[in-house]
Amino acid sequence: MNLKEMNQKSPELPIKDFVRIQNIFTEKNWPIEDFFEDNVFENFCQLLAGLNFEQRNLLLSLTENFLWVQESEYVKYFSKAFHSFITSYVFSRGKKIYFCPLLPEEDFGKSKSSVSLLYFIKAHLRAMQCKYTDFQITYVDAPNLVDFDLIKQEYTLCLIDDFIGTGETVIRATKYFLDRKIEKDMMAIISLVSMKEGISKLSAEGYNTYTNICCDKGLSVHGTTSQIDLMKALESNIKVAEDCRFGYGGSESLVRMMRTPNNTFPIYWLRNKKNKFAPFPR
Repeated sequence: MNLKEMNQKSPELPIKDFVRIQNIFTEKNWPIEDFFEDNVFENFCQLLAGLNFEQRNLLLSLTENFLWVQESEYVKYFSKAFHSFITSYVFSRGKKIYFCPLLPEEDFGKSKSSVSLLYFIKAHLRAMQCKYTDFQITYVDAPNLVDFDLIKQEYTLCLIDDFIGTGETVIRATKYFLDRKIEKDMMAIISLVSMKEGISKLSAEGYNTYTNICCDKGLSVHGTTSQIDLMKALESNIKVAEDCRFGYGGSESLVRMMRTPNNTFPIYWLRNKKNKFAPFPR
């Protein structure tokens, strides 16, 4: 598909901006066409075509810093986060590791991203064991199946998830274990991608956290006052709910995992009558 043919899908989009978004996709190795879902590239073009010059420039600037972790990259990301855990954590009670998906009690039995991540890990468990021969590694499919006696005696409970935003999910999920006398120093939190603010909050509360990539807020850290005001106006126009302004908890995330976290700016995922072409709908 050539440039002219592709641009027919969004003829109102200035060619300069079309080339810019195409370059972003190319440089980041994002798929131009997806299978079994909306065409992400086309939706980006349609979204941009409906914005004014300043809004387009803002969204393009943010997208240049956007991280899309595709399913094929999950094991690579996890291997780096896990290695950080292995080499940094103090195994004072023995080198035994117990994987469990990070789930608040109200989500037990639900198909969540942490459960999907464990599925990927299980397929590579033998290879992991061969690489880290000093360690004994096991897993459980859900928190309510954990053998608490093993954790209290010698195993380190590794709660895994693909993304940490505000840290609230971690706090809600670990309450289940804390209520059963599993202390924070018996646990480690491992994620593929995390927001720095969430990690700082968890560390301040005594959690051991390990992640492959730590992200800054998209506008508060790297943006300008005029860009912040522009995003406020844009979110008001597309009817973003109060608790999701600038992403849930004001996270200002620029991340898509298998499913886009609601911590990400809603312009990317909130699909409604005012934002019909959100490229990464939840």
